[in-house]
Amino acid sequence: MDEGVTLALTQMWWSWHTREIRQALAAALLDHWLPQAQKAMQKNLKAGSRHGHWNDVTALQRNPRNIRRVIQGQSAATGGFLLGIAAVLRLEVQMLYPTTREWVAGAAGRLCRRNLAEGDGRAYAAFVLERPSPDKACSEKELQRRLEAVSPESRAAVLRVARALGASLQRADKKVRAWEGEA
Repeated sequence: MDEGVTLALTQMWWSWHTREIRQALAAALLDHWLPQAQKAMQKNLKAGSRHGHWNDVTALQRNPRNIRRVIQGQSAATGGFLLGIAAVLRLEVQMLYPTTREWVAGAAGRLCRRNLAEGDGRAYAAFVLERPSPDKACSEKELQRRLEAVSPESRAAVLRVARALGASLQRADKKVRAWEGEA
């Protein structure tokens, strides 16, 4: 099996500290929380209450330009920023965070330049998150057994995503290993 595919299927790459992965995770988070916040603002607007527009979130005491940068994906939303948005819009903060599967699927989609079918990303995330032992390396034989245990449609989707992620993850793996002194 190709090294990049193996990395995509056996490693928790979303925890790697590389710029490309951090940006993909931030973009996937934005893809989730922004529509939730906009929906709450639309509801507020229809009800005639405050906080129906981004200009109305002055309680955050943030520079409007910086808020705009976060909304446009130029800067990543911090936990404090999302907590502030949740408080201003009277939402539970967990509504602004995707599930683990959604976040991994979204980040994979971003790393693949959004060239994935939505169902493929979900199938991939479900597969990689259901590892028998997250703290142990998976042998190629075990990986093959796991792949054979899923439906042919799911297996095809998982492999499409793993192949699409391969090159990005190989580059990231080299950076992580160099940073950790393993290169």
